[in-house]
Amino acid sequence: MRRRDREAAGAAPASPTPRTGPEPASVRPAPDRSADARKDRILKTAGLVLAAVSAGFLIWSGTAYLSGRSYSGELVAFEVVSAESVEAHVSVRKGRGTVLVCTLRSLSESGREVARKDVGFPEEADSVERHVQLRTTGRATAVELVGCQDAAAG
Repeated sequence: MRRRDREAAGAAPASPTPRTGPEPASVRPAPDRSADARKDRILKTAGLVLAAVSAGFLIWSGTAYLSGRSYSGELVAFEVVSAESVEAHVSVRKGRGTVLVCTLRSLSESGREVARKDVGFPEEADSVERHVQLRTTGRATAVELVGCQDAAAG
């Protein structure tokens, strides 16, 4: 008997069969896509602002660091003369009238410091090259330029 015939005969309507799968789309509430899209836009905007601020800070700090120093020093070469002596070839670039003091140090094979010397560059020239001799307390295997400072700045 068909459903329509049973209902007409006064029989109880058949119970709906239970569903185990997902509900049809017409029964489920539609997700609120506008709220998700708004959150995505906010996060993207915040990320872009943070990236722009970070890039601006890096550019500003790099420019301030590089433009703040008007001098530089470089260890061109070194030669171990003996067990108690090392000769270093140092080149500096500075402004006229600037007096630089550069610190050199010599290291042993174990990495221990065996010599340290502050060298002044009072010359009026923009670029100065000089050979500097360091007396060591042991055999040196390396020399490094620790850094240079403007003598007037301290």
